[in-house]
Amino acid sequence: MIKNRKNLFFLLFFLNSCAGSSIPSMVGNAYFSEKGFYKTIDDGLIYTKIKANILSLGLKTFGDIGIHVFNGKVLLVGNVNHSSERFKIVRKAWENDNVVEVINEIEINNDYSLIQKANDLYLQAKINSYLLLKKKIIFNNYSIQVYRRNIYVIGISRNLEEKIEIEEFLHSFEQCDKVFNFIEINK
Repeated sequence: MIKNRKNLFFLLFFLNSCAGSSIPSMVGNAYFSEKGFYKTIDDGLIYTKIKANILSLGLKTFGDIGIHVFNGKVLLVGNVNHSSERFKIVRKAWENDNVVEVINEIEINNDYSLIQKANDLYLQAKINSYLLLKKKIIFNNYSIQVYRRNIYVIGISRNLEEKIEIEEFLHSFEQCDKVFNFIEINK
């Protein structure tokens, strides 16, 4: 098991685009997260395995799939060309023993223009900037993706007040059609 974790840790290091800074930031994020250090590391390993497994499928739309992991729950968001591709991606997500749930929000064969992507990225940057600077919200407890004017959020709130605050904030965007909320409250 230790050797397996070392290999996965190396794979995590390799797959991240900013490899030099990603490992220290992952450790720092783990310290501040409600999940705790070990659960954050486990989620990082789950994410890396899923990303590597999906990459091995050789899909042309790989870059259009968002993968978010929180406490063993996997949120898949994006677009593929065929239902068979979506099925393969979901199956690959379930191949990890530590996955407890897969939330499949992958659409099939929907055009997603460069302008739509840019607008979604802009909205996501606005959301992330606000949450990063908000003192009452621990940004590391959430993973957010904007796709086709919809906001997807998965994570864990420290209490009900924090959950309500982030929900109200996300619903305040006129550029957003829907908010898909997968936030749990820490017990």
